[in-house]
Amino acid sequence: MHKGAGFSRDIGSHGVYVCAEWRAQLQRDVDIDVDILLPSFSEAQRTLHMSGRAKIIRVEPTATDEHSGGFVAESDSYGLQEEPKR
Repeated sequence: MHKGAGFSRDIGSHGVYVCAEWRAQLQRDVDIDVDILLPSFSEAQRTLHMSGRAKIIRVEPTATDEHSGGFVAESDSYGLQEEPKR
């Protein structure tokens, strides 16, 4: 089991592109848990938490480092939940 963090560049209804660093080389067709915080641009609104299971369908290491780059994860659906206001 591995855990990592990154930032999303593109988010769609059935997928996400994540830029990240990884310790072990990522592989296609691996199931992962996705947790993304979507911050509000307004103080009146709350942060959304998007989560779900996804499958890695593409891995793109950077040209200079095989332990960083991006990957695309595809899912049938994601759950959205409001985070408590802090």
